[in-house]
Amino acid sequence: LEAVKISKYISFVRKMAHYSAVSEQFLNMPLAEKRKFYACGNNFVTLENIPTVDKMFHCDRNVELAKKFSLWQGDITSLEINAIVNAANSALRVGGGVDGAIHRAAGKELSKETATLGGCAPGCAKITHGYRLPAKYVIHTVGPTDGNPETLKSCYKNCFDICNKKALKSIAFPCVGTGIYGFPNDKACEIAVTTALEWLKTTENMETVQCIYGKQVKLLTLWPNYFCEAEWPPHLHCQNLLTVRKLCTKLKLSVGQSVLCRPQMARGEYQVNRPHSKFRQQKLNAWQPILTAGSVLPTFFVIGLAFIPIGVALLIASNNVQELVIDYTDCVMEEKLCKDEISDPTKIMENPPCRCLVAFELHHDFSAPVYIYYGLSGFYQNHRRYVKSRDDVQLLGNPKHVSSDCFPFQYAENEIPIAPCGAIANSMFNDTFLIKYKIVDQSDAVVPLAYDEIAWPSDLSKKFRNPDSVPLSAAFEGTSKPPYWRKPVYELSNVSSASGFQNESLIVWMRSAALPNFRKLHSRVLHVDNFANALPKGNYTVEITYNYPVASFDGRKRFIISNASWAGGKNSFLGIAYIVVGTVCIVMGCVFLFVHMKFGHSLTEMAAIRSP
Repeated sequence: LEAVKISKYISFVRKMAHYSAVSEQFLNMPLAEKRKFYACGNNFVTLENIPTVDKMFHCDRNVELAKKFSLWQGDITSLEINAIVNAANSALRVGGGVDGAIHRAAGKELSKETATLGGCAPGCAKITHGYRLPAKYVIHTVGPTDGNPETLKSCYKNCFDICNKKALKSIAFPCVGTGIYGFPNDKACEIAVTTALEWLKTTENMETVQCIYGKQVKLLTLWPNYFCEAEWPPHLHCQNLLTVRKLCTKLKLSVGQSVLCRPQMARGEYQVNRPHSKFRQQKLNAWQPILTAGSVLPTFFVIGLAFIPIGVALLIASNNVQELVIDYTDCVMEEKLCKDEISDPTKIMENPPCRCLVAFELHHDFSAPVYIYYGLSGFYQNHRRYVKSRDDVQLLGNPKHVSSDCFPFQYAENEIPIAPCGAIANSMFNDTFLIKYKIVDQSDAVVPLAYDEIAWPSDLSKKFRNPDSVPLSAAFEGTSKPPYWRKPVYELSNVSSASGFQNESLIVWMRSAALPNFRKLHSRVLHVDNFANALPKGNYTVEITYNYPVASFDGRKRFIISNASWAGGKNSFLGIAYIVVGTVCIVMGCVFLFVHMKFGHSLTEMAAIRSP
C-alpha cells in the first residue's frame, strides 16, 4: 500500500513538473511569439481596447475607482490580460458555458492540470496557467449551489486574494453563479461590483473587467447606480454618444427612450418617435422551462395518450367516408383512345369532342351530401413559374390589366389582352361528366349536378370579382379567351352571376395544388327526387366529354364520387400519423423513464458535477 502511495506521488510530481515546464514555456515567450499560439488567433482583445467606466458615463461618484473598472460584452477567452476567472464546478471538470469555452481555448493541458487540484469547494478559488489563452492565468472559482450570496461574495474575494499573492495587475470576471446554478443576474451584478469596489479601494494599479454575455446585456442598466448620483435620468449624461448608441442597440432601446442614459445634445439633434410597448420593444414576458425528467416524461405520455384516441377517431371518420374512384385515362370511343385523339391541344378546337361511356356500380347507398371530384396525376402545379403565371389584379375585375407574370399567355393576336391571362387559367381542367342512373323498367335518370358552393367562400368574395358592366360580354369586350379554351370566360356558365371571373370551377382550378397527384372539387349532387337522401346503390354510366390532354406529360385522370365526414374527405394518412406519433411518444416515454430510474441523477448532483 505504501508503495502504491509513493508511486502515485511520484506520478503527481512528474505531472506538475510537466505543467510547470509547458506553462513556463508560454510565459517566457516574447509576446509576439506567444500570440502565434493563441487559440483565438489574431482576434484577441487588450485592455487598451476596452473603455473604463469613466469613459462610458459621466461619473460623479467613485470617480477614481471608475478609472480601474471596465464593462465589456464579448468572449472572455479572447482577453489578453493577467488572469481570467472561470465559473467552474466543484470537481473542476470540463463543463458547459464559460467553463467549456475556456477549456477548449486553453487546450488539453488545462484539463490535465485541473485534475491534479483535487476539486474546489463553493466560494473558494484555485489558479492554473492559461496555456493557449491570451490570459496568463485562469482562476477557477465555484459559485453558490444553494443561492447563498455570502458564498458568491467569497468567490470574488478569494479571486482577488490570489491576484494579490501572484502580483497580478488585471483580472476579468464572468457573471459567476448565474448559469446552471441559477443565481439571479441583478443580485449577482450587485455583489460583483460592490465586492470589486471594496477591493479596488485598498489596491493600487489593479484593473478589473466585468464580462457579460448576450442574455445578460440588461445588466448594463444597473451600472450607473454605482458610479452616478441617484435620480437619473435626466441627471445622468453620457460622455460618449457613440458608446450610448451601441449600448442602447444591444438593449433594443432607442437613445431617447433608454433608461440607461440621456446623452447631452442640442434640442432637435436626435428625436425618436417609436411606439413604446412591450411587444414592439421585445419586452414581453417569456417562459424558459428547465427540461428535466420530471417535466419531459409526463409530456411524452400526455402527447401519446392524447394523440392515439384522436388518430383513432380520424381513422374511423375516414373509413366511414364512401368513395368510388375510376381511372378513365384510357377511355375509348369507337375503338380509339381519346387521349391519342386529343394529344395535340392546338387541334382540340378543330375536331369534334371525344365522348366515351364508363359503366360502374354502387354496392351501397352513398349518403348525402355527395360530391364529384376530378383527379390528376403527374401534373406539377407547384412549379414556381406556373404558380406565378396569373394576374390577381385582373381577377379582381380588371379584364384588360395584364401582368408580365402571365407571359407567354398575356396577349392574343393584335396585342389583345387575354382574360384570364397566365398558364394556370390556360390549363384549366375542362372535362365534363354526365351521370345516368339505370332504373329497372324505366328510362335512365340523369343525376342532377350543381356547380356552385364548391369554391372557398373567401376566394369567391375577396379574390375574384367580375367587372361592373352588364352584360358580361360587354365587360369583356376587347379581350380574348385563353388559347386552349373552347369558349370565353363570360360563357363558362348559363347563369351570368356564376360566369366570368366568379365561375367557381375556375376559382377551384386557380388554387394551385402542392403535390403532383391531386383531386379538386368538380360539382356536387343535387339531392332531389330519386336522389333526395343519397345516391342510391345500383348501376350507373358516366358520359365523359374527353377534352383535357394528359398524354404529353404521362398523366392520369380520375373520376371520383365521394361523400364527407366531420373530418372532411377520405384521408387515412392523418389518422395513421396521429396514431404513430402517439405510439412513438409512449414508447420513448417508457424508455426514458427506465433510463432515468436506473441511471438518472438528481438536480443537486448535476449542478455539482458536469461531465465533459
